[in-house]
Amino acid sequence: IDANKLCEGYYLQPKYPKIDPATEDQLPVTVKSDEASFISKGTSEFTGKVVASQGTKFIYASKAEVAHNPQSGELESITAIGDVRIMQPNLRVDGSKAVADIPEDRKVINNAVYRIYDRHARGIAETLVIDGKTKMNLKDSTYTTCAPDSNAWYLKASRTEFNRETGRAQAWDAKLYVKDTPIFYWPYVNFPIDKRRQTGFLQPSLENSTRNGSTLIAPFYWNMAPNYDFTIRSNYMSKRGFKFDTKTRYLTKDRKSVV
Repeated sequence: IDANKLCEGYYLQPKYPKIDPATEDQLPVTVKSDEASFISKGTSEFTGKVVASQGTKFIYASKAEVAHNPQSGELESITAIGDVRIMQPNLRVDGSKAVADIPEDRKVINNAVYRIYDRHARGIAETLVIDGKTKMNLKDSTYTTCAPDSNAWYLKASRTEFNRETGRAQAWDAKLYVKDTPIFYWPYVNFPIDKRRQTGFLQPSLENSTRNGSTLIAPFYWNMAPNYDFTIRSNYMSKRGFKFDTKTRYLTKDRKSVV
């Protein structure tokens, strides 16, 4: 499915303060609210327009419990409840409850609605876990790059993992829906979440016609070098047998593609 043809429009990411990523985790965590009951070594309670922040990472909620180590006083966790919103560069997650493990930089959000800004992607999840700035795990979730008011297509899976370091996502027990109709199922599927090219099978498709019958199309992409690649498309037609199509692309110095 070509998401660019089916879907238009996206969420615009807000601006963040310029912070050196190498030193961001060393910055102090600040918590603001309308009311607070503060305990330096124990659990403090904050209510009313709660905002917890550290550099470019923000947690908004109606109520929050902030736990400090009883002996050292070090900040250990923040539990946010009610109208929860977690924001950091390229990501926003809304939910009913969130627990942030500060030393591990790990957040668990229940009943999540998420946006990945640089991919113009969004979806929902029963549980969403953010591990640092590069990994995200979802349970019983959906994924689409359609506009905010459109679900022309979406992927629904029992478990999904996003990894920005590899530029890939993995999904298990996944179904592809078009206009709320399931059209394909994968026990496991691996797909890109950025523009890096990688060798492997592309999205398969199924066609039907009176001449060829049912046709299963399974393309294979070979990333041979930064300036050229090769695609072989195998077609199995129930009435005519196998057919193979190949395509080679070569990028010249003046940035023109030669096929």
